[in-house]
Amino acid sequence: MKRRFWLGGSAALLLSSVGSAQADWLIQTYSKPSTGNLITNYATADALIGGAGLEFSQSAQYALANTQDNGDGGGPFGLGTQVVGIGPGDINDFAFVGTGSLSVATTGSYTFFTNTDDGSRLRLNINGGGFNQVIADDVLSGPHTVASAAIPLTAGDSVAFDWMWFERGGGAEGEFFYDRDGGADALIGNGGQGLTLDGGAFTGTVYKSLIVQGITINNFADATTVVNTPGTFKGKGYFPTFNISNSDSDGDFPGGVNVVGVAPGADDFVSIGTGFLDIQPGMTGDYIFRSNTDDGGRLKIDLNDDGDFDDAGELVINRDVLQGATNTDSGVVSFPLDGYYKIEYSFFERGGGAEGELSARSVNSASFVLVGDTANGGLGVVRPVPEPSTLILAGLSGLAALLYKRRK
Repeated sequence: MKRRFWLGGSAALLLSSVGSAQADWLIQTYSKPSTGNLITNYATADALIGGAGLEFSQSAQYALANTQDNGDGGGPFGLGTQVVGIGPGDINDFAFVGTGSLSVATTGSYTFFTNTDDGSRLRLNINGGGFNQVIADDVLSGPHTVASAAIPLTAGDSVAFDWMWFERGGGAEGEFFYDRDGGADALIGNGGQGLTLDGGAFTGTVYKSLIVQGITINNFADATTVVNTPGTFKGKGYFPTFNISNSDSDGDFPGGVNVVGVAPGADDFVSIGTGFLDIQPGMTGDYIFRSNTDDGGRLKIDLNDDGDFDDAGELVINRDVLQGATNTDSGVVSFPLDGYYKIEYSFFERGGGAEGELSARSVNSASFVLVGDTANGGLGVVRPVPEPSTLILAGLSGLAALLYKRRK
């Protein structure tokens, strides 16, 4: 007969090793390669401007400091000039740098403002005294306005500026304006409040980041490609059940945990749980397994104990689709003998919600229980036990290692 086995004498260490196997799934996560050169803050914007990950840069002259991409009119001055060099459509991950100089026509206390989606920075050089940063706005955000402190300027002063705003995703717009003594706001380029743009224009340069595209996971073939691609492993952990929720909702069972190694709401990842299904004495018989996933789910069980999942009936569930949370039931799976059966359960996520659960029920029961939830009558899962070669190195005899192989 096969399955649960006894080892004595020189095999005591092996028995101890098997007996101490912990009741956990090993769940590992793989995701598409991290997209490179994202422009998320000053550091990445400055690196891009310096040439790191630069796809191209292009300059043009602008009469007013009201700029945007893809028709975004989100600032207080409404729709501005399309920035040069990019488009059509919604373009992400670039920095815009505007440089020029202003002449002060009227003495007063001047406050400068930037309104941007995402972050911005303003540096001023007054009468050649060196550039000082007067606005710091190192954020990812929708349209928002940031003000400098009030700066006293005298008629005849010269003010050079270096204005930068960066775009990560979503809307993209940048406005640079001012007021004098708390009066009306005016765009740079509008001299009505006392600042004249020298030459009638400033230079605006777009620095576009070269984005490294990842792998979109639409099916298990794509998931396999991701798993086999260097740099895609994101992390692993041990969990009593396979109950993952990486969005704002669970499947059939509450208490889902976030997938290891990727942020909540992430897309294009695959989670793979492995272990040994532990069929205890008294729990043999026929079972139906249920996979609840968004998107695809797959269950493999090594029913004939030959170390692989290649034999007929061992691909127990194979739901290779894009879908919302959906239950997929197996046919009847028989365990005539107690013991350990190698198991692998995985699900992949393309977009939207993300969750995966594996449960089972005896054909004599109407209730599904998470696999691993032995406290509520579910089938157990234990971590993989050491391989015989490892145990031999620890001092076991060759006979003990042979006895480790489960008998039929």
